[in-house]
Amino acid sequence: MSKNTLIEIPFEDWSKLRDLYINRKLESNSFNLIQNFIDWLNKDPSLKESIKIYSLNGDWSDGTFILCDHGCYIMPNTLADSQDRLLAALHCLYKKDVFMFYGSPLRIKPTIDKYITELGINKDSVNFHTVIWHHIELKKALEFQIDPPEGITLSPIREEDIDIVNRLWPHYHPGSELFVGRLIKFNQSIGAYDENGKLVAWCLLLPFGALGLLQVIDSHKRKGFGSLVVKAMAKINAEKGIETMAPVVKENAGSLAMFRSLGFQGIDKIFFCEF
Repeated sequence: MSKNTLIEIPFEDWSKLRDLYINRKLESNSFNLIQNFIDWLNKDPSLKESIKIYSLNGDWSDGTFILCDHGCYIMPNTLADSQDRLLAALHCLYKKDVFMFYGSPLRIKPTIDKYITELGINKDSVNFHTVIWHHIELKKALEFQIDPPEGITLSPIREEDIDIVNRLWPHYHPGSELFVGRLIKFNQSIGAYDENGKLVAWCLLLPFGALGLLQVIDSHKRKGFGSLVVKAMAKINAEKGIETMAPVVKENAGSLAMFRSLGFQGIDKIFFCEF
């Protein structure tokens, strides 16, 4: 029996892999994820050095792939009924100091559990963080009226504001400015700027194609700014024919209520874990 190995999928084939997920556009780490990184590499080909998509033994006909960003952010998926090939592919990964499974659909969690256990790690010691995956219909997003208050201007977030977005991110950590900076540089974003050009609220687009890093500075909270930037992002997406999703922590009652009031509905769960 030949030994399993990971084979890099050439960039020119990424669109073919993406299209295998054409009927899974609402799922995390599928169509939108691959399209996101196609867009990034088209904008900056040097990213090919750090962003790779692998198949097991060169066969991705069943949609089985592992996307690796900097060798530690791991985003896998498969369309196969059996996830045995996905498990085999995971076992081919070179384990660095830290792995982060990022925004994976809940249906592959049993395979991730098995992978971790077979590595000799007690999965009960691994912090799995599960969030509710929300979606809003295109039609509803197109109907949003975007009316900023007087003195507020909506625009893409400026690169000079990477630092404030990073510092106020609840998941801020050493090195996270690279992650935040790439989102602002390469993805759609919306910032609400006051009359002095100060950023007071913002919303970004995560690599797997969902809204994220939603934040309002303390002086502008409870004034509707969160809803404003979310609606603006969703409407921009809808005008491009792009579905809008958002991961929402169920314990965050305020955020959950806001997304539901805008018409978002929970359609799945996704998870993150680091070990």
